[in-house]
Parts: sequence; C-alpha cells; structure tokens
Amino acid sequence: MERSTFLHQAWKSAHSLLIPQQWHHHWEDYTATLTESHVRITEGEDEIIWEHAKNGQYSPKEGYLCLVDIHKPQPIDLWWKGV
Repeated sequence: MERSTFLHQAWKSAHSLLIPQQWHHHWEDYTATLTESHVRITEGEDEIIWEHAKNGQYSPKEGYLCLVDIHKPQPIDLWWKGV
C-alpha cells in the first residue's frame, strides 16, 4: 500500500464504539500506543508473516535454520586478552 494511504488514518473514538465513559481513558491510551508504534490498519486482508524468513513464509527448513542459529554456541568474549 502506498504511504499516502496511511496519512489519513484515524482511530475510532471510544464514544463511537459505545465504550462506557469510565473506560474511555483506556481506549485513548491504547490508540496512542498504537499510533506511536506506527501500527497501520489497511482495507486489505491480514496475512501471517514469519520474521525469520526473507520472504516472510514459514517452512520447516526455515524453522530448522532458525532453531540451529538460536541454539548454536556463542563465541566466548575473551576481553581480558587485550589487557
């Protein structure tokens, strides 16, 4: 979607959603958090993506490679060798 499509996005008000008055501040806090985190709602359908794959599609191979990478031994930091 083009960036210009997102410029006019607005969240519905608590009043228009018929949220009871005592909960309005929660809705305002929630939408403020969404706005700050740059979450955007589009008219298109949701899709599931997997962040560990370059193309966003999960596969058993991609899952295995992710697990191997997570569980591989990390190099030991020998910081004192420079002293």
